[in-house]
Amino acid sequence: MSDRQRMTGALAVDLGEGREIKHGERAGQIRYTRPPRAVYACLLCQTQEGPVEGPETVRRFVATVRAVHAARCTAGTTTERTAA
Repeated sequence: MSDRQRMTGALAVDLGEGREIKHGERAGQIRYTRPPRAVYACLLCQTQEGPVEGPETVRRFVATVRAVHAARCTAGTTTERTAA
């Protein structure tokens, strides 16, 4: 890494464990024995967003967590902030 790049956050996603339903009305869907989970840790302000659980919730969380957290990060405003 150069002097201007640094890791400012860590997004951890556990994809869960499940099996695809092969027959019936729910064919093609996943039956989870362990649902997906996600958590975001900010290394600047030492706070955490999440954890969240469930396939749709995790999908929305991953898509928006960096922007959502940047808006409320208590580490102060910086133009060099880049999410990990």
